[in-house]
Amino acid sequence: MGVCPNKENGLSMACVLVTGAAGLLGTELCLQLRTAKYEVIGVDNLSRYTLLGEAGVRDQITNAKALMAAGVQFRQEDFRHVGVGGADAVVHAAAQVCHSRKGKFDNPSDDVQTNIVGTVDLLEQARVAKLPLLFISSAKVYGENVDRQPQPTDESCPLGDQTHLTFFGASKVAADLFAQMYAIKYETPVGVFRPGCFTGQWALATEAQNFFGWLVHCALKRHKYNVFGDGEQVRDHLDVRDLAAACIKWIGRPTSGVWNVGGGPSNAESLNVSIHRVETLTGTKVSKVFCRPRLGDIRSLVLNSRKLSDDYNWAPKYSLTEIVEELISCAA
Repeated sequence: MGVCPNKENGLSMACVLVTGAAGLLGTELCLQLRTAKYEVIGVDNLSRYTLLGEAGVRDQITNAKALMAAGVQFRQEDFRHVGVGGADAVVHAAAQVCHSRKGKFDNPSDDVQTNIVGTVDLLEQARVAKLPLLFISSAKVYGENVDRQPQPTDESCPLGDQTHLTFFGASKVAADLFAQMYAIKYETPVGVFRPGCFTGQWALATEAQNFFGWLVHCALKRHKYNVFGDGEQVRDHLDVRDLAAACIKWIGRPTSGVWNVGGGPSNAESLNVSIHRVETLTGTKVSKVFCRPRLGDIRSLVLNSRKLSDDYNWAPKYSLTEIVEELISCAA
């Protein structure tokens, strides 16, 4: 794997292993860690678009090249084939990430092998090596239960309503619970972050996932934009820079627990309002086509991140307008 012996930065953990390193969060996190003088081992098999079954707005290798230019020890491998040797902490951000994959690409076995089996194996490696591990779960684990809970939704919301869970959601629920069990049964800290919708400069956006990036792309390129449902579904939005900053706070003081990581009510709006926001900021009319709702698309999800704020003095810095302006700037 390689060794990261440099502890000259005075930090308690000199080297962080990041899986899914060339994804949206992985790239931003690795770069922020390098800025903070951590050594970083980044692992990614660059299979994002293969898993989704569709092309996106940017080549994933572009993210990998940015990592290598910043001094990340990047390895193009499946995280399931790479050990944790040489690391002082692990952030597990790799996953089969989409709940609406297309046609022949909708293979539940991928969700099981990557999101469950792979995660448990990594948890076991971290336990044996006594390494703290932060697992990037998903707010999707709540399923449709969020529609029956007071919003914004906190971590007490029950998991796994089957109506809107999907294979992706089910696999993330299982991995999330395994991570919690490792935290309870063993002494090594295991943290679980449950982000909602996040986006940013390194987004590998497609129609299937990362809708804000895809919406901006369609607006600027004057492509048709499919609205699944009536467009009144509500989400809060988080800049990936804020999510990565939360991860670094945890790395600096790893403890076991579960935390929502969302933009909160101030960053929440319906898809129709988001479309209008993009039209206003780009000066371009979005060509909308309304389609049947997608399986697993809950009505409203706004996250309560007060627990993370209390435990780690974290709060999102970037507003919705700043998030979209960043996407437009990067796409232009």
